[in-house]
Amino acid sequence: MGTTESSTVTGNVRYTDSGAAPEEETLLNNKTSSDINLSFNVGFRVLGVQEESPASKVGFVSFFDFIIEANGIRLDTKDSILMELIAGNEERVMDLRLFNAKSRTTREVQLTPSRKWPGKGLLGVTIRFDCFQDAENHLLHVTKVLPGSPAAVAGLRSGSDYLLGTPEIVFRDLDDLYQHVSFHLEASFPCFVYNCEDDEIRIVHLKPSKEWNGQGVLGAEVAHGVLHRLPSSCLSSTGTSVGFVELDTNAQAATDVFLHHEIDSNVTSDSIIEEVLDSAHEQTPVVSVQSESIVEPPVRETTSFQPETTEKSSDDPIATQPSNPDKFPVSTVKVFADDTMSYQCVQ
Repeated sequence: MGTTESSTVTGNVRYTDSGAAPEEETLLNNKTSSDINLSFNVGFRVLGVQEESPASKVGFVSFFDFIIEANGIRLDTKDSILMELIAGNEERVMDLRLFNAKSRTTREVQLTPSRKWPGKGLLGVTIRFDCFQDAENHLLHVTKVLPGSPAAVAGLRSGSDYLLGTPEIVFRDLDDLYQHVSFHLEASFPCFVYNCEDDEIRIVHLKPSKEWNGQGVLGAEVAHGVLHRLPSSCLSSTGTSVGFVELDTNAQAATDVFLHHEIDSNVTSDSIIEEVLDSAHEQTPVVSVQSESIVEPPVRETTSFQPETTEKSSDDPIATQPSNPDKFPVSTVKVFADDTMSYQCVQ
């Protein structure tokens, strides 16, 4: 079984994308021993957890954990059922079943939705409706870090670190990273990083910049594809998350509209959810460029890893919709704190 690898060299930032032969692809539901129906391969992906929140006490693993069942109800549809269950069980124990994309195992946890803590929402976890087929491959391998670079300042480790995404998006391919870094040039942003040696997911703060003594804005080589998947030695565990996220002060918890004493009688739950889902961000499918030669990124006119000259509006949505081999209609629901569905991407 052969693979074709293509690389894009942009100054001191190199992106590598490897494409897999069809026979190397295996459906996720053929690998799991879970007795639950995973045929749709969807659930609510855990992104970030707030400190001192109910969610911080149950051992969620950011990016790799998906909430697939709540109180016996399978969460395979993009609707409001999870938010309604959370709001309806305030101060009562809930049973959640999680699927871990790294180990391909399920486990059950119990937690109690509550507002008796200083953060946002009833659970304190940022989640998003997502597809978990091949989710363990939605990461970017850091293969080289140059001394004194923004990547080095952030503490990235070459060889063992994998970039996963931010509290808002998942880095499914190299274009996702390019777009996000371009948008945050000279500005710091939190990034979730998995280290295969420590088996931990930590949060680092990257600040892309041209103001350092080197080429590129990160000073790192990042690769993606079958040659840069997680090593098999770390696939037997779920991993561990360290560190917590901080939400924007204007972030709104999606469960707020389902708390009986806060519901506006003139606005139905269905209309609220419809508005949120209609404004959900779409992420373009992953397209692997297969070529034996060094090529430039498509639809980019520069030869170095620099941001677009066109200034982006702060209201522009950040792309966050996964490709879906099963063609299941998956859309992004940005959720803060369990629960906390946002109407725009904020940090």
